[in-house]
Amino acid sequence: MFRRIKARLTDMKTISALCLHAEKHALDDQQSEPGAEHFLLAAFDLPDGTAQRVFDLVGAHRTAIEPAIKQQYAEALRPIGLAPDAAWADSIDTTARRQTAILQRFSFRPGGAAGPGSQSA
Repeated sequence: MFRRIKARLTDMKTISALCLHAEKHALDDQQSEPGAEHFLLAAFDLPDGTAQRVFDLVGAHRTAIEPAIKQQYAEALRPIGLAPDAAWADSIDTTARRQTAILQRFSFRPGGAAGPGSQSA
């Protein structure tokens, strides 16, 4: 019984840390609420390293995730006639373009929206 209580308390601490880190990433991104991309980045901040190990298995690296997210934002703006400024666009490198393909395999979309092929409950 005490193990279950201890496990639940640990889970609550992990969820709390994840939420706090996601909010920080959202604020750093000048957004009022965290989206899926912010929780993804927050997972890398967890001290147990589980997110890093999972992404290592699929060949994604923490250093390329943020530029890949920026690239997806830019691609989402183009169809409505908006474009990011040149300095922001220049920060997207070819490694990020490769990592975007990995994120798309998980049906990831900025802002938390699921993409085509994702399963909804």
